[in-house]
Amino acid sequence: MFAFVCLLACGSAALAASSNGVAGAMPAYYDGQLFLINFKELPPAAEQTVLAGNQSVNTIFTSEARLPGDAPFVAVLDAIQGDGFNPLWLEVEIEFRPGVTPYQITRDDDVTAARERGDIDLSSAGEIYRCAVIGAGAGGGAAGAAVGAVAGVAGSVNGSAGDMPAFYDGRQFTINFKKQPDGAAGALLAHNGSINTIFMSDPGLPGGQPFIAVLDAIQGDGFNPLWLEIQITFNPGFTPRQLIRDDDVFAAQASGEITLSSQGEIYRCAVVGAKN
Repeated sequence: MFAFVCLLACGSAALAASSNGVAGAMPAYYDGQLFLINFKELPPAAEQTVLAGNQSVNTIFTSEARLPGDAPFVAVLDAIQGDGFNPLWLEVEIEFRPGVTPYQITRDDDVTAARERGDIDLSSAGEIYRCAVIGAGAGGGAAGAAVGAVAGVAGSVNGSAGDMPAFYDGRQFTINFKKQPDGAAGALLAHNGSINTIFMSDPGLPGGQPFIAVLDAIQGDGFNPLWLEIQITFNPGFTPRQLIRDDDVFAAQASGEITLSSQGEIYRCAVVGAKN
């Protein structure tokens, strides 16, 4: 289930949360247009504190219902950056009433209208997420459009592969990665409602030092071997610096220090060792 902070549920099955919460990238609709969102669930102990200290939070509408053809329901947002945006999101679950065939909703106003017509009921378990909109897709329909939100993978026919360092929650690991071929990305995303995220910054740090990647999960922490690369760009006036936690990435994005973007590049990754 999702909640606060950017519950970009691709409209697929609910995610099981670990003590650190689930994290990843998912498509979601806002005002009829499909976006790609990166999300991080807050730990259960933090949710009530966050809600008590934030009088206004955004909402992400999700549904575990499957649409005709067994397509997933893609989540619906009530705001994006620049439009009453708050990086904290409360998940609200949509349940279609008996006798109503589930259908894709693409605007929060349509959620309200569906409830008033008696098509749906709304409920919330108070789950909270921290989210960021990282890309926009074509404003088309349902599951097919969701795949298009992260289309455009570049690379060789077989993709690149190798070992590299990466940070997770302040600790450095070694990961083995293999970039997925161009033609595979769409199929992989179509069958995976949620994938993990690896944050990169190609320009690097001052002095020619590389920016070490940041992971949002490792094995046992909402882990999925498929990873979407998200590029970090430091905005004018900010000196690039090494970030070591995905929470740091979200905080930097929320403060205007960085911009996040994605070209839809997909990797299959495994953590193979930790740096002592």
